[in-house]
Amino acid sequence: MLAEAEALLSGPCIGVETYPEVALRFERGALFVGSAWRVRRGSDFVAGSGRSGAELTDHFVGARLQSFDVKGPYHDLILVFDNGVIMESFADSADFEHWRIVSAGDRRTVVAGPGELWSAFAL
Repeated sequence: MLAEAEALLSGPCIGVETYPEVALRFERGALFVGSAWRVRRGSDFVAGSGRSGAELTDHFVGARLQSFDVKGPYHDLILVFDNGVIMESFADSADFEHWRIVSAGDRRTVVAGPGELWSAFAL
């Protein structure tokens, strides 16, 4: 399931949205983060939940996903891009999804959360 989700985020990031949740769009799919998150480059903080994400476009558009990792029982996400940018999500709710990846074509969806749950389905 995770290998398929990661494949949907291949190629360069082609768009970023910041409302109502952070979304990174790729040619084959999109990542939507509904939980707490932060973006950093090395040890430098770039942006995070509760702060403006307007500057995210400059950090993500054109960058390619280099590493996709899920940690812990609540599926915290760690994305490393080829330009050195790192995005991390942190589950902050037992009642709502943490993040989801949706394919651009057939709307296949992988959902992390709520809590420790995983879901995969086609819309």
